[in-house]
Amino acid sequence: MKKMIYWTFEILRVVLVPVILVLMVYLYLSKFTNVKDQETSGIILGAVVGVVLGFAANLIQDGFNDLYKKHQMREVASKLLGEDVKGVYHTIWLWDNLMKNPTVPEEIKRQIPPEFDLNYWNTMKEDKEFLMLGNNDPFDKIFEEMWNFEKINEQIKLAKQGDKQAYQLAILFYKRVVDDGSCKKLLPYFMNKDQIEELNK
Repeated sequence: MKKMIYWTFEILRVVLVPVILVLMVYLYLSKFTNVKDQETSGIILGAVVGVVLGFAANLIQDGFNDLYKKHQMREVASKLLGEDVKGVYHTIWLWDNLMKNPTVPEEIKRQIPPEFDLNYWNTMKEDKEFLMLGNNDPFDKIFEEMWNFEKINEQIKLAKQGDKQAYQLAILFYKRVVDDGSCKKLLPYFMNKDQIEELNK
């Protein structure tokens, strides 16, 4: 429903601006038509409105082209980010089960958590047009979590270099992701209910 409302608003925005422009020009020029020489005034008015209509048509066409590119960007970004999120979810799931398994030795549980594979995110975040998606739902929520996953990776990298505080933070952040289910909450943006159930299996 939200998606339909979003695209309806975007289409209206593309169409309404040129239409309003044409109406404003027409109403403005109508005030200066010569009542005594209506034929000449009508020809001039028609010519000007014709030019404005052509300009408006170009605006609408460019607007729909931009809208199509935006749609394509959203579709590709959603698909690729979905792969990263599924990877993070799998990593978190494995780590959580490892921590809860009583047969796993403590020295293994105390190891530095694995980094998240954020290959698609790391590539796409360099694109300014991609980052602009973060201004709208649901990418604002998705991006917020992706930045959090990236921060966890930074702490893990520091921990691997011997930073004890970073190690503690990495463990803390991992536990927080498990406790608040932030990664699990992202899955419905990329998968339907049946796909999520299959992933959990």
